[in-house]
Amino acid sequence: MPSSQESTGTGLGTVPYDVFLNIIDMFIKDAQRCLASTSWMIQYNHDTPSRLVVVDHTLSNGENPPSKSSVQLSRWFNIRVPSQINQMTRAMVHRHFIRASSLDPRGNRTVDAWVRPEKDYFVPFFGNHMHELLNLERHFQQAIFLPTPEAAPLLEAIQRVIVPQGCYFCHTNARALAALATLPNLRKIFMDVGHYFPQSERAHFHHSTGPIKHEVFPELSIWSISHGHSFEKVYRPLKNRRIPLYGTVSGMERPLVEIYTSKGQLRFKYIPSECACCSMD
Repeated sequence: MPSSQESTGTGLGTVPYDVFLNIIDMFIKDAQRCLASTSWMIQYNHDTPSRLVVVDHTLSNGENPPSKSSVQLSRWFNIRVPSQINQMTRAMVHRHFIRASSLDPRGNRTVDAWVRPEKDYFVPFFGNHMHELLNLERHFQQAIFLPTPEAAPLLEAIQRVIVPQGCYFCHTNARALAALATLPNLRKIFMDVGHYFPQSERAHFHHSTGPIKHEVFPELSIWSISHGHSFEKVYRPLKNRRIPLYGTVSGMERPLVEIYTSKGQLRFKYIPSECACCSMD
């Protein structure tokens, strides 16, 4: 049996290699105990082999923004040793942490980010119909439709997506929704539904449904009037994959409602706080 000295050059020649790998596995499991998640903006970047980069959405773009969040620093610190020893230990790390090209909030290249597929959220680039961003938006979508080999690990890591409310579900953005539908491991989509004013009739049992009322969800009600007619069609590629759209409210850790269509009408169903099957994890 080869020793860790023969494979890694660490000088631990008396340690059997399988024991050494068990130690590395303990390093990785210890890193996984950090339950903190982060959200990433995904953008197109022609200068990287993957054509896609991530930007830490939790960082400020102020005058002196930090290059890494506390979550990233923690991940980097915990897995830097096993990720640098040899090909085998790097492969062990990459089963749980995905390396991705990264930019800081100002658009400067930084040290690659570590993404946790089962914890992190992703915000797709959206030009919001601004003419000067259309080409960049098309390149971004094309990088998802026809990914380079280097982009595959990042795209496979995307399980949860956060989309802006606004015009993301309008008919002119159908191609963006179709691109999201190609993500192989996408499980859930989240959208901020704005203000929420609880009513006494709120049901407390699972899957209680209802129409979107202005007095309960004022912003969501306005959105449903302006974009509800196009939602069913543009969301169909995702609906065909049974990927739900959840509505979130600021200050709440869990999604509040699931948004769906029935007989051409937008509706919602409440998600009780104790419901584990609809959690954001």
